[in-house]
This record gives sequence, structure tokens and C-alpha cells, in this order.
Amino acid sequence: MLVKQKQKIEDRSQHGFTIVELLIVIVVIGILAAIVTVAYTGVQERARLSAALDFENQIRDKYLAYATGTWRFDECSGGVAKNTTNNSSDAITGTVSWITSGTPTGTTCALHFDGTTHIETTASLGTTFYAKGAWVRLAAAACANVDNIISQAVVNGAVAAFYMPACQPNAGNNGAWGTVASTTALNDGKWHYVATIWENGTQTLFVDGSQIASAASAAVPTNATGYVAIGAHGGGNTMIGDIANPFVAAQ
Repeated sequence: MLVKQKQKIEDRSQHGFTIVELLIVIVVIGILAAIVTVAYTGVQERARLSAALDFENQIRDKYLAYATGTWRFDECSGGVAKNTTNNSSDAITGTVSWITSGTPTGTTCALHFDGTTHIETTASLGTTFYAKGAWVRLAAAACANVDNIISQAVVNGAVAAFYMPACQPNAGNNGAWGTVASTTALNDGKWHYVATIWENGTQTLFVDGSQIASAASAAVPTNATGYVAIGAHGGGNTMIGDIANPFVAAQ
């Protein structure tokens, strides 16, 4: 009797999994893997945005005393954007389309630029240094455009550019527009904080708080005190995409 019971136990232990049981296990593992992937992606995205927001605050704090242009876009309607640095009201040229939700800070608005939209401001650059930064959001279709973010206005000549050809951030002066350039296209439909600093002859490019490129001996803008435009360069080469919280400092 004991021998028969032992044999039955051994038979069960050698039975293994059925195909149905294996399929169930595979499905469960797949579901768990998908959940983990989504959770990890969410953590990465929150970390990226947090780093970008921290860097934006660092740039503003460091150059606050030298700010020549700060636009919060908190009007959320109308055809002007207020420069809170000098309390000027800069007219928005072309199509005016405000974004009132889903902005990177969640507290202010943003502007959609459709290729006609741009703002010629009274914010100037400088002969010692300048810093330019903004949140941008581009879709894949925008990559056929040059997408200027903060460049010089037509009234003072186009000698300093911060733009995104093929959705890749570039910056430079006096025709050397790609003195610093990213090789990564930001056409994922997400907000990214981009900034460029020209100081002591060096041009540096940042994306989401990380330094992407740096080049020494970048020339002084030939019209260093010229005004800048948001979403255009020299009155043309306009942006197709969204911009929030542009900032300019200079000396």
C-alpha cells in the first residue's frame, strides 16, 4: 500500500505544466512586464521634467539681475505678451493662439506658433554675455521648419540665433548659427527646456538641464545690443510649435 502511494506521489511530481498553464504564466509575466515598463517610463519622465524645472530656476536665479526679458505668458488671452522685466507690452504678430492647460509649470499659459506667429521684443543682448532659455514643444511635422525660439529681431539685424532646424536645438552668432548643436530631435510632443549661454567667448547649449554642446571662441554678436524676437529670426524663419516662459538676460 505504501509503495503504491509513493508511486502516485512520484507520478504527480513528474507531471509538469500543461500548455494551458504555461500560456497563463507567460500572459501573467507579460502583463507584469508591461506594468513595470509603464511605471519606469513614468518615473523617468517625472525625473526629466523635475531636472528641467530645476535648471530653469537656476538660470533665472543666476542671471536675474541682468534680465532684459521675462515673459510668463500669464495673460492667457489677447494680442500682447507682457515683459515683466521692463513692464513693456510686446505685440504678438500673426495668429494668436493661447495654450491654457498642459503647460510645463501648470500655473501659466503658453503660446502656439503656427509659422506666422512671432513677437518682436524690446529685450536686448549684450557685449559681455547673454543667456536665453524657454520651454518648447514640437510635433514631428514641425521638423521641416527652422523653428526659431529666441533670436534677433529684424529691426536690429539677424546676428544671433537660437533655433531648432530639424527639431534639433542650435545656437550661434554672425551667420555661424550652428556653433553649438544637438543631434537629438525634440519632436516627441513633450515639453523640453532649452537654453543657450554665450559668455567669455564660449557658447553653450543645454537641454532639460544637461549640457549638450560647448564651443570656445564664439564671436561677439556684431550687433550685440540688438533686440530679440520670440519665434522668429530677422522677421522670418518662424516657429511652428509651442513656447512657454521665454527668458533673456544680457550685459
